[in-house]
Amino acid sequence: MQVCKDMIVVPPIGAQFETPEFLAEISALLEDAFPDYDFTITTVSKFRDDSFVLIPMLGSVGGEGSVLAAYPDMTALQEIGNLLFKHIHRPSPSRH
Repeated sequence: MQVCKDMIVVPPIGAQFETPEFLAEISALLEDAFPDYDFTITTVSKFRDDSFVLIPMLGSVGGEGSVLAAYPDMTALQEIGNLLFKHIHRPSPSRH
């Protein structure tokens, strides 16, 4: 069984997390750090809250060619989550 490498990333609630610039920045950050994974970033989700939400895309059941992937490695999920957490909690650039 193939391990899941497709993730939906739901940013935290807040206007600052919905700008095209922020979404592009997060996409580039994830692609650079985890090139073996495919990330879909969306602000349309009933799971949105105060932090990032990672949703593994395990596949679909039923129909022709349906396949389920194995749940992703928990260490990898933690690393992805830590990267996102550190990114939104980094110090603001100095304006001096």
